[in-house]
Amino acid sequence: MPSILDTPFRFNDLSDDQLSPRIETKLQTTQEENQKEMLIPDEYRVVSQSGKDITIGSNACTGDRLKHLVIRDCISTRFIFLIPFASVQISESSDCRLDFMVVKGPVSVTSCNKLRIFGFCSQLRLTDCLSIVTHIQTASSTALVNCSEVEIYPPPQVEPGSSKEACLGQIGMNREVYLKSTKWKSVSDFDSLTGSRGNFVIHEFTGD
Repeated sequence: MPSILDTPFRFNDLSDDQLSPRIETKLQTTQEENQKEMLIPDEYRVVSQSGKDITIGSNACTGDRLKHLVIRDCISTRFIFLIPFASVQISESSDCRLDFMVVKGPVSVTSCNKLRIFGFCSQLRLTDCLSIVTHIQTASSTALVNCSEVEIYPPPQVEPGSSKEACLGQIGMNREVYLKSTKWKSVSDFDSLTGSRGNFVIHEFTGD
């Protein structure tokens, strides 16, 4: 009986579509076009937007699986997200305001300046950032790496029966032990481990 090793193995050629990298889509001018352009199987991407108001509503949800959100190279843009996300990555952006409902995993902010961020997540991580204002509830300590002028305020209020409460409940984060926690003001500044002056300020009032 002939061995399989006696027969030369041949690779099948891949099509051009299989070899081509995924092209990042950009938002168009209308909200409806925004949502269609941003719809990707596992994530939303917002790239190189300037001076816009961008909203993703509940009609953008497809299935039960949470999506990841990536925001990059945006300037002077207001974001409102009305659905939960698995995680959020923000980079190379400035002068933006971001209102999240809830992020089940981490919110990671890298190389950004003059951002104001509202919402609920498991952890907040800031790296190489300047002048960031947060109103975010976390489940673990906020991590700062090479950051300065960070201002930390209490998280948004959650009104009974609100869409925010429903969104938190959708992924099991509407527990009182989380919502009433003071973790939002627990900060690990990895530039200040030797006892030098910190790069952040914690405010006890909302400041909104």
